[in-house]
Amino acid sequence: MLQRKKLLLIEGDAIVLSALYELLMPDDKFHLTTATSCGDAEFLFKDTHFDLIILNPELLKGRVQNYLDLIGLTGVLAPIIFTGEVKDFPEVEDQNIGRLLLCIQRPFKIIMLLESIRRLLSKYDFSSEVIIPLGNIQFFPGSKFIKMENGQKVNLTEKETNILKYLCQSKDQIVSREVLLNEVWGHTTSLSTHTLETYIYRLRQKISAKLNGKELIITKKGGYQLLI
Repeated sequence: MLQRKKLLLIEGDAIVLSALYELLMPDDKFHLTTATSCGDAEFLFKDTHFDLIILNPELLKGRVQNYLDLIGLTGVLAPIIFTGEVKDFPEVEDQNIGRLLLCIQRPFKIIMLLESIRRLLSKYDFSSEVIIPLGNIQFFPGSKFIKMENGQKVNLTEKETNILKYLCQSKDQIVSREVLLNEVWGHTTSLSTHTLETYIYRLRQKISAKLNGKELIITKKGGYQLLI
């Protein structure tokens, strides 16, 4: 299981932002980052992966689908909780199959937001409904397998799943061995990078054999990168 979940709170109202920050911060299961605009959030996406996004839809000025398309191109796959009304939300859900979306109306109680956060995080970790596209193949993190273009399934272990999931969240970035160890095994791990290298090797063997030798995970100076 991955460790503390990284949440991104995007809220333009300073009072609401401060209040939500104070209410969410005490939960030791979360690491919370804030942004006051969608533009600021886009800069954060370049350097940090997030497990869940909490977004005030008023900041999008009705261009919800445009924003989802935009962040999708940057590789952001995290579930999103909209803290406000989203026009034609069922249609938005239909256009974004494979991404977990939830809309809660204002005003809302903090307990409702916390329950929504935990429900979506749990669903994202374990649900077979979540599908992450990797080029012509599909990754099902909840069910721990990859579905090849010809329909063949490649089963993964829990650690292999979490490694691949983190690399997906950090697409186009080089992820250091130390970061992967911390994220997959925990920040108090005493394991060496040799353990990680062994898991990466096994993961490559499983996948490349089905991709005619094409590598999905490449070694870069300082770490690993996912090629999609």
